[in-house]
Amino acid sequence: MTVASVAPEHGPAWQAGSRTRARERAALALVLSLLLVSVALLALTGNPAAALWPAPALACAWAVWKLPLRHTLLAYVGVALTTSIAVVLETWTPPAHVVYEFLSGNLNSLTGIEALRFSGAELVYMLLLGVVLLRYLMGERTDRVGRGPVPSALYLVLVVAFTAVLALELWGIARGGADVRQSLWQFRELLWLPVLTGVFCYALRGPRDIPAFTGTFTAAACIKIGIGIYFLVAVAIPQRERPPSMTGHEDSILFVTVAFITVAAWAHRPTVARFLNAAVIGGWVMLGLVLNQRRIAFVSLLASVFVLYLMLQGPVKRGITRVILCSLPVFAIYLMLGRHRDHGFFKPAAMIMSVAQQKDASSATRDIENYNLIQTLKPNIAMGTGWGHEYRELVKAYDIEKAFAQYRFVAHNSILWLLGIGGTLGFIALWLPVVAGVFFAARSYRFARDPLERTGAITIIAILIAYIVQAWGDMGTQGMMSELLVAWALAMSGKLACHTGAWPSGQRLFGRPGVRPFAIGQRS
Repeated sequence: MTVASVAPEHGPAWQAGSRTRARERAALALVLSLLLVSVALLALTGNPAAALWPAPALACAWAVWKLPLRHTLLAYVGVALTTSIAVVLETWTPPAHVVYEFLSGNLNSLTGIEALRFSGAELVYMLLLGVVLLRYLMGERTDRVGRGPVPSALYLVLVVAFTAVLALELWGIARGGADVRQSLWQFRELLWLPVLTGVFCYALRGPRDIPAFTGTFTAAACIKIGIGIYFLVAVAIPQRERPPSMTGHEDSILFVTVAFITVAAWAHRPTVARFLNAAVIGGWVMLGLVLNQRRIAFVSLLASVFVLYLMLQGPVKRGITRVILCSLPVFAIYLMLGRHRDHGFFKPAAMIMSVAQQKDASSATRDIENYNLIQTLKPNIAMGTGWGHEYRELVKAYDIEKAFAQYRFVAHNSILWLLGIGGTLGFIALWLPVVAGVFFAARSYRFARDPLERTGAITIIAILIAYIVQAWGDMGTQGMMSELLVAWALAMSGKLACHTGAWPSGQRLFGRPGVRPFAIGQRS
């Protein structure tokens, strides 16, 4: 028997054994590297807990790379929304508060490394963006299965908004007197919103991902409300504490979204099971809105339900119309009886009436601030002041400079504030993604073929309405957690538009019609 006749028989087995030995050497090298890193962390910090981080971090990195990106996004959204509880007392800290501090606070305050002047959430966004770019450049097919197209118009407005943020930074510096440290604080959420939306566009498949994400929103809201009730009953009341709210400001958008989803799901498929779901979960979330103590949350919910009523068609709308007409006298009596009772059953009525009357000190200070913002806009109506500049405080309300020295850099009314920062042109560029999201969702609702698509489309509009109301009422553009909901809504609006045919997938804004546009994650 010659060597030539033996080689083909034993060649593949020899190659398989070589690959096995190579994997074993790589695994051994990895284990030794983890061990060395753990020992080094233990020696540097003296904290045994620090030595436990490398192995879980590596496992998470492996999962993020191997799994479809929508799974990573779903997990991150669930963790971020559930742990973002800002209410803290000296005697009580919310569960997993360290996660909230990591995501929302700058890492330099946690690590002591001054160069890390960004939050943990921004670090996560950078990692997600890196995964997208690597998979695209390497031609990975992990996220391509079943993924639908996105309108090229959505990508265009995202690029315009991102470019406008950077251009306004240059404009603010060019005008002189800009504080770059403050400008980074001003625009960080607006800079990341189009980026995060693009990541969602890359990862989401379309309507089939709506149940998973809306279910995650619902679970996060219900858990946070449970924690808020525990805080009220077991901590605040026994200690005779009266915190302004039991949950954070950003929870308004989350709670409104979840309450609206239950109503919209029943309205588009009015079954007994969905009615019970709306009664149980909707009632629980309404309790959360009361604990949240935010008047604009009720405004957002009423505005969203009104838009749902306008867009509904068929017998359900006729039935709702009859119920509304019959209940109007009862609702009017409820508002009149509860306008001066800010507790118990009448608390929502008092909040709604306070919005209409606007006679409290908070409303008066907001009116003064709005006046100052309008005066800031007048000399810069076209281009604005750019980032890094304070608004002009011609009329001063309460002196809060000792408690919050930077209050003139970020105003409560984000819409008037952005008009002053960017002028008419800059504001239009920054706000284009919201306008496009509402447009795509409204078109998708009209072209939708089943209750899931209709509920998803109208929920997107509800999220954007809540975002706009929050922006008008209380720094709505400055929330890292609420921008997760907005980014998901914008991306899903584009997915739904192409899926339902509201925006033809081959439609192009420029060039020859009928040619499929180039999109992120697709090879030409």
